[in-house]
Amino acid sequence: MSNEGDHGKIHDSLTARLFVLVDDEDRTRATMETRDKGNAVLTLLDVNERPRIELGVGNDGKGLITLWDASSRPRAFMTVDPRSDDFVFAALDGTGETRFTLQVRGDGSAAQLGLGGKELSVLLSHAEGRAGRIITCDPDGEVKFCSETLEDDAETV
Repeated sequence: MSNEGDHGKIHDSLTARLFVLVDDEDRTRATMETRDKGNAVLTLLDVNERPRIELGVGNDGKGLITLWDASSRPRAFMTVDPRSDDFVFAALDGTGETRFTLQVRGDGSAAQLGLGGKELSVLLSHAEGRAGRIITCDPDGEVKFCSETLEDDAETV
């Protein structure tokens, strides 16, 4: 690639508060900016100019990756807390409610799985895809172990 092209001279350094990347159709495909209290954010947009991935760093040092669905709703995020080095991943449903979280302590002492909704359940299946076991917990805290499909006669622990 040469230093000269159809778009002008390539500079060694550019300074701006907002960078906007556009495609051949002049659609915005990415932005890089500072927001709020100086948080740096890189946003990648789809061909319809909807955000799909954001990568950000706050002034507190916390990094955050957010994944957006086709309707411009955040659906998942992950971060590492700079104070504790805890890793957190969360998945949200279409209404913005958290439905799944995974947190691993930075010191490796524990990992926590959280499930949202009225009845919590985890499907444990074999690597070969054979039927597995479902562990459920109802709102009253009753835990059940079931076959792959929930049935009324599930074994209760």
